[in-house]
Amino acid sequence: MMNKLLTTSITLLFLPAAAMGCDFCLLQQGISPLDSLKGSGLRVSQRYTRVDEVYEGTNHVPNPGAREAFWTTDLSGFFSPRDGWLLLANLPVRATRVRGHLHLHDGDHEDEEADADAHAGSSLAIGGNEYEVHPDRGGDEGIGDLSLLARYNAFEHHTLTHTTLVALTLGVKLPTGSTSGRTNDGEYLDAHTQLGTGSWDVLAGAAINHSFGRWTLSGNALASFNGKGEAGNVDHTFGDSLNYDASVRYRLLPAMQGGDGVSVFASFGVAGEWRGHEKEAGQRVRDSGGHTLYVVPAVQINVGQHWIAELSYRKAVWHDLHQVQLGEDFKLFGSINYLF
Repeated sequence: MMNKLLTTSITLLFLPAAAMGCDFCLLQQGISPLDSLKGSGLRVSQRYTRVDEVYEGTNHVPNPGAREAFWTTDLSGFFSPRDGWLLLANLPVRATRVRGHLHLHDGDHEDEEADADAHAGSSLAIGGNEYEVHPDRGGDEGIGDLSLLARYNAFEHHTLTHTTLVALTLGVKLPTGSTSGRTNDGEYLDAHTQLGTGSWDVLAGAAINHSFGRWTLSGNALASFNGKGEAGNVDHTFGDSLNYDASVRYRLLPAMQGGDGVSVFASFGVAGEWRGHEKEAGQRVRDSGGHTLYVVPAVQINVGQHWIAELSYRKAVWHDLHQVQLGEDFKLFGSINYLF
C-alpha cells in the first residue's frame, strides 16, 4: 500500500504541472498522469488563469484594456485495469470571462469599418497596424470538453536506491463543451472564451520519472493534434500544440519514507506551451500561436493512505507570440485527491 501511495503521489504532483496556457484547448487539467500509478481514485481540482498582458513577439506592450479570465473545476476519475496500464477520464466545468477583446483593425474584411463603429473602444498602434479593444463583457458557464486517456508504462527499473519509469500516453478530447456562448450584448464570444472547441483532438504524450532517496526528477510532454472546430457561427480550428515540463521534487517530511502518517513534498520546475496558428473560416489567423515559458513552484501533502492535497503556482516569465496577442500572467491550481 505504501508503494501505491508513493507512486500515486508522484503522478498527481505533476498532473497540474503543465496546465494549458491554451486554456481552451488540449486537456483542461494539463499534463496527463504519465508517471507510475497503480490503483484507482477520484480527483477534484480548481484552476484560475488570468490573461491580461499584451505582447508583440517577445516584447511586452501597453494593454489598451483587454482581459480574459478562466475558472476551471476538473472532475477526474482513474483506474488501473492491469499492471502497467492506467485509464483516465477528465470532465472540466468552466466559467469564462471577458472584459475587452483585442482585435486587429486592418481593413481586410468588408464589414471592418461597421464592426469598428459598433465596438468603439481603446486602440493601440503597433507595427503599422491598429489594434482596438472591443468593450465586450460577459462569458459562459458549463461543462467543457471531455478527455479520455490511456497510459502504458513502457519501461520500469527498480533497485534498492532508485526507480526509473518511462510511460507513453494516447487519448482523445471530445467536443462536449458549448461553442455558442455570447457576450452581454448578444454577440458570439471569441473562440478563446467559449466553453469548448467543437473539435475532436488526438492526444499523445511521453514522460520519464527518476526517483532516488528524497528526490524525484521528472520530464513530461503532451501534444494535441486538433481537428476542425467552431466558435459561434464560424469554423474555427485551434493550432496543434505541445505542453512540456521538467521538475525536481523533494520530500520534506518524513526523512524516511514509510508509515501511514503525513508526507510533505515541495517541487520546482519550468514548463512551456507551444501553439500553432489558428484558422478561422479557412483562413490562418496571423495573431495566434506562439510559445510561453513558466516557472512552477508547488507543494503537496499526503495524509494517510487515501488523501492527497496539492497547490501550485505558474508564473509566465517569457512570451514569444506571433504578431500581437494577449498573453497569460499566471495560473493558480489546487486539488484534492482520494485513492480507493
